[in-house]
Amino acid sequence: MNGLQRKITENKHLNRIIFTSTATLAVIVLLLTHILSSHYETMACEEIYRNASSSINQTTSAVRFLSESVNSLLLQCAQNPEVNRLFLTQSYSGTELYNIKRELDSIRYNNSKIYSIYVYDKYEKVIYESGEFPQGFVCPVGDFYDTGFTEYLDRLGSVKVFTPVVRTVPVIRSNAPESSIKVLTYFYFEPYFGEEKNTVLAFNVDMNWMRDALGYFNGANPGGNDIEIVSRDGTVIFSAREAQIGMPYEDAAVLDEIRNAEEEYGYFVMDGAKRLISYSNSDQTGYEDWIFISGSDLEQVLKPIREVKHFVYLFTGILLLVSIIGLGGILLHLGTPIRQAFHKAKLLDTAQEEKRRREASEYIKLLLVGDTDENTSQIREKFEQLHITYDFAAENRLILISMDDRNSLRRKFRSSYPQVVQKINRRLEEVFGRYYENPIRVDWQDGIALMIVCFQDMDEAAQRARLQKIFEEITDALQQEVQCGVSFCLSSTGQSIKDLSFLLAEALEVHTYRYLYGYGQLLTNDLLRDQEETAYVYPKDQEKEILSAVFAGKDGEALSAYEKYVEMLYPMTVPEIKISFLLLADAIKYASRNTVAETSNVLLNFEHFFAKIQSLETIEEVNHLFTNLFREIGEMVREQKSARYTELIEQVERYVGEHYGKVDLSIQEIAESMDMSGAYLGRIFKQHTDMPFTEYLTRHRLKVACEELLGSEKTVNEISDSIGFTNSSYFYLVFKKYLNCTPTQYRKNGAEQ
Repeated sequence: MNGLQRKITENKHLNRIIFTSTATLAVIVLLLTHILSSHYETMACEEIYRNASSSINQTTSAVRFLSESVNSLLLQCAQNPEVNRLFLTQSYSGTELYNIKRELDSIRYNNSKIYSIYVYDKYEKVIYESGEFPQGFVCPVGDFYDTGFTEYLDRLGSVKVFTPVVRTVPVIRSNAPESSIKVLTYFYFEPYFGEEKNTVLAFNVDMNWMRDALGYFNGANPGGNDIEIVSRDGTVIFSAREAQIGMPYEDAAVLDEIRNAEEEYGYFVMDGAKRLISYSNSDQTGYEDWIFISGSDLEQVLKPIREVKHFVYLFTGILLLVSIIGLGGILLHLGTPIRQAFHKAKLLDTAQEEKRRREASEYIKLLLVGDTDENTSQIREKFEQLHITYDFAAENRLILISMDDRNSLRRKFRSSYPQVVQKINRRLEEVFGRYYENPIRVDWQDGIALMIVCFQDMDEAAQRARLQKIFEEITDALQQEVQCGVSFCLSSTGQSIKDLSFLLAEALEVHTYRYLYGYGQLLTNDLLRDQEETAYVYPKDQEKEILSAVFAGKDGEALSAYEKYVEMLYPMTVPEIKISFLLLADAIKYASRNTVAETSNVLLNFEHFFAKIQSLETIEEVNHLFTNLFREIGEMVREQKSARYTELIEQVERYVGEHYGKVDLSIQEIAESMDMSGAYLGRIFKQHTDMPFTEYLTRHRLKVACEELLGSEKTVNEISDSIGFTNSSYFYLVFKKYLNCTPTQYRKNGAEQ
């Protein structure tokens, strides 16, 4: 062992240096790589954003310029003297309408970006149109071909002056198929802040003007080729993909991120750091509902940085792996001795801890049985030596906890029963530990544990309430975990550590009452105070009633007598009750001699039955045991009686078959031949055949008569005399009553068949 220790000492510094230096180097490399890569990735994102932001600013400036020019034209058109008449006058002459059309056409011809101009007169319900392919200058609202525009007229309250909306306008030509064009429609109406919009002026601006203007910047800066303008409601105002204009924005996640952003402009990363989205909100664009969005391929830009980072990660991982393999090779030679040394040290520590626990448990048991004369100071010192935590200034209480139906639990879990007991003990310590500081658990017997708890400043009612809560919590937990219940038996309150032996004696006495109250109970020392001393008197009369009913096969009467028997036992002490049950079992065994019950499985193994009565833990289990015995004996007695009665009936039937021709044949005659009472035999016969003996005799004689009528040449009078009838007239009456015909008719009908 000394040589092994020297070898470990000689190599441990080398192992520690190799592993520590390699691990430190790897960690430093990883940290530097992470910091530098994150820094350069951030710088790359900022550079991409600056380029995209510049492109967005140029785009927003162009859009603002174009929009302001359209708004200026819109305002000039509305203030034109001829056009302004539509805002002020309710009726117009033909000359006035011609001048208005001319002015509108002139404005449109001089501004190629304007595709068409609409003027809506609310009072006349008409729309005046200046366009390249109009249906006519004046058109009723209901017949106007641009239905998208008429729909906006019904909801002008949601439309903002000078803020355009994207629409699709149909193009109707006389010599060409119907088509459509996408436009931006600008609205102007008077009164500007009034609730009534009397007249509405609308410019439909061709989307080409925006595409041509923004295309200059997109061509100059390829990084901004995918700049898109989207309204806050999600409609695409402008996109390099013309098919998307006027459609809902396809990337809802990007739009939601921008809507929820606190800054008016900025950037963020999407799709797992694959895209960088730059955006600008209303204060940059001039339109509070427009958002400018630019997307950049971040993955391609950051690819070199990430490749370097991954290479460093791989290199560092290989370095660590090589160092670990090398360290493993060094330790391989010393591996087995080191493991053995550590294992022995661990076993030694475990053995010492287990020894201390055993000593602590044994010392607590000495205190519980009162087998020590040490004073409180000596006990305190011993507790400190054994690492037992206990509050010597507090009051204490002892709780005896017994597992319910331990025998069933052993049969159920078999070899894993010790693990179940350990699980129950852990649950006890866990729950009690949440309500008391440092409770002490002692394994007293198999299935019985003691918990010693200390408390301060708690009255009796509060203690009972807390223990009731603990009992319910433990019971619920154990039912779910191991399908087992427990019973609590509480002692009274002890004032010092020296009271433990008295508390244990009290708890054990309380525990005996579980025999009467059953499993799953919280029993207190009040049971001892409530118990009245009574002289023991064995209920002999009830025993006789039980024996009489049981061996007569009357289960119901036997159970009623047994209930009275048990009721008379309750005022007695538990030992007296147990003795009474043993006396009853012995009486049943003695009474079964020379009876069919003597062959009962229970009574044949009476020693086992006798021992089981003594081992059962509740009176309910004893009752179940006796109930099953009563039913078994009753079933045997009834089977014996049934077999006896069947034999008697067969004897009666044989006697009748041999003597049915006697005129005075009776049940009394048959009973005398069998050495029994005629009334008793007649009663048994009727119970098992459901007919009186006289009726059975008559039916048998008629059966013989029918056979004679069909199978012989005898006369009716001869047959009547041979089967025991006193005269033929009476025979005729009885025959017709049972067979609904006379003997002569019966013979005739049988001959014809």
